[in-house]
Parts: sequence; structure tokens; C-alpha cells
Amino acid sequence: MNISLVFVSSLALVLTACGAHKNSRPGPGEAAGSRGQLKYEFSGTINNTKCTTRLQVATKKDVLCQALGDETVNSNCATESRKKLFSALGCDPAKHVDIDSYVFGKCPTVHHINSKEAQCEALKNDPLNGNCAINARMQKAKELSCE
Repeated sequence: MNISLVFVSSLALVLTACGAHKNSRPGPGEAAGSRGQLKYEFSGTINNTKCTTRLQVATKKDVLCQALGDETVNSNCATESRKKLFSALGCDPAKHVDIDSYVFGKCPTVHHINSKEAQCEALKNDPLNGNCAINARMQKAKELSCE
């Protein structure tokens, strides 16, 4: 599988403490923090076909690290760039976190620890979800009997 990146950018980690805007969206190859969330999005090409990881959002660093390493979650896209970000974030390749995720339509894919409590918390967090699909998320929270 030949992968070449469409966008060339330096890896950057932007922390909330460094002033990331709550509605900011990371550039290609960046992970941005905002109110306790981390997110990334990569675009590239696989065999001359454009690909994207889509916007991936996580509630914790360990969850983001797990998502970065998942080829299925990332549509097999930008493997080398994801490995670089994995390393830049100081992710531990030996550490496994049991994660789950959800996505509503064209909203970001949200990853969280695989527990009902974590899913409920993530579903009700508007900034984490980019204020996207509020009604669908609240319906899912209701179905799960989230408090």
C-alpha cells in the first residue's frame, strides 16, 4: 500500500493552555486540545485515491492514542502521519485502552472509554461534539437512560 500525504505540515500539539479556541479545528496533521478534548484529522492518498481519517475527537489522551493506531477507524489513511503524531504525543504502544465510539452523520467521530458513564458524558458534551446532531445525541442519551 503506497501512501503519500496531500498536505505537508509539521506536527503540532496545541493545548488549551496555549490558547486553542474552543471552536478551532486542527489543521492537517495536528492534534488540538479544547476543553478536555483532543482531535485530529488527516488527508492523504492511497494508490492515487484521496482518503481522509475524518475528524476524530477523543475525551482523553489514552483514548486518542488508541484511535490513532486503529486502521479501521482511520480508513487506512495517513498511517505514517498518525504514527508521527502518536510519537509526538508520547503515546505508549504497549498500553491498551478499551474504547468505543459513535458518529452521527457528518459530525466528528467521538471516541471515549468503553463504559456507559463515559458514553453518556460524551453524548451530552456539546463542545466535544462540535455542537453537532444535538437532537440525535440527546435521543441516544435518553435511550441509554443517561442521567
